[in-house]
Amino acid sequence: MAGLAVCRTHEDEPQPVAPTRIRWSALVLAAAVVALTAVPMRPAAAQSRDAVAPDPTGDLFDLFGFLDPQPPHPDITSVSVIGCSPARTADITVEFSASSPITPPGPAPDPATAVLGLIEIDADQNQSTPGYPQGASFIDGLSMAGCPPFGTGLPCYSPNGLDGGVDFVLSLADFVPSASDPLVGTIPVKGTTILGSAGNAPVTFGPNSYTITIPLAWLGVPAGTTDDGQFNLAVMAQPIAADPYPIIYQDVAPNAAHLTSVGCPPLATVPAPTLSLSGLAGLVSLLLAAGRVGLRRQRPARAGGGR
Repeated sequence: MAGLAVCRTHEDEPQPVAPTRIRWSALVLAAAVVALTAVPMRPAAAQSRDAVAPDPTGDLFDLFGFLDPQPPHPDITSVSVIGCSPARTADITVEFSASSPITPPGPAPDPATAVLGLIEIDADQNQSTPGYPQGASFIDGLSMAGCPPFGTGLPCYSPNGLDGGVDFVLSLADFVPSASDPLVGTIPVKGTTILGSAGNAPVTFGPNSYTITIPLAWLGVPAGTTDDGQFNLAVMAQPIAADPYPIIYQDVAPNAAHLTSVGCPPLATVPAPTLSLSGLAGLVSLLLAAGRVGLRRQRPARAGGGR
């Protein structure tokens, strides 16, 4: 259609992006950043320090308090615990004398080195709960085996203080080795007031030690809660086979008390920037002013008619 002039208007031309939108977007982004940084952050708890209880060597005894005349038998040298690892677990390690190497019990245990024993845990640190008989400490009774009037007095240890407060028991007799490694397996964490177990805790044996890892969620008292990582415990060890005469010697640790873990440090709240009322009023004023300026700059672009 030659000769016809094309009439174009300002509406047909590309319009610049309204500065108001840019300003408002930037300000909204800034406000969002302020809002996010104002939320307190809760970092992961750091690993607590080990609690360690050394135990003397040569202090195994029988049920009448007589010391072991035929070492070596499983002789505990120390018990240590990390009450709250970064993974929120309790890591319990029992170490034995270098002269008495240990191996785990299992389907075909070595009668010369296989070790049995107990770990008793008072999770709520209350020796009156759950009370007798279910919460009675077997290790507590062994500690006093040599005390008069029934024993010889050697050794005669004071009670470990767990009394009737045992909430959980782990027995090496329940050790189940893995299919790939006989030194690695699991042990059920048995509650004294619950049926069954709270779960199967992984355990690893070394030449002279074993370590058990228990999630703190399993040690909550009452059930369904998570323990704070601070608890009392006592340990007992004995050989898997009796001596030629039917007497089994055992070692308890600590000898005259219990070990208390350090527990989880509190989760710290990182101080966050705060926005005062005056600062909020200033931010609102800034947003309104930016809007007015953007509108004034936008009006000339929309003014004009067709030719």
